Amino acid sequence: MENKKSMINAAYELLRKSEKAMSFADLYNSLCCELNLSEDEKKRAISRFYTDISLDGRFVALKDKSWDLKERKKYEEIHQDTSDIYNDEDDSSSDDDEDDDDEEESLEVKSKKSNEDSDEQKSKFDDSTDEESEDDEKKPSYDM
Repeated sequence: MENKKSMINAAYELLRKSEKAMSFADLYNSLCCELNLSEDEKKRAISRFYTDISLDGRFVALKDKSWDLKERKKYEEIHQDTSDIYNDEDDSSSDDDEDDDDEEESLEVKSKKSNEDSDEQKSKFDDSTDEESEDDEKKPSYDM
């Protein structure tokens, strides 16, 4: 079987000759026929080829799930505006914000309750230390 560099270069040449975009399946099957790959070789090489074509900057995946050479496409045809993606996430996160507000209120109530319990415990501790202080005053002192 040809090495991966040869396979990706052969795919580049194949797309250049075709002068139009091709689906991945058509591109891969044409490539395998051109390289005379056996069925077993085709099965073993498909995932590697897909990875290679995805990472190779000469190729571009189009919206219709076909592949073409990047050099034949205008920037506007292949550029995806990611600001739309972030705006969609912001819209969906507003629902999450409402849930977060409920959680914050719940935490505030728990925190307030915890502070009250803590104040009560401090008060008990202060009372007990006052009693100890009074006991200390009653004890004779043995200064040397």
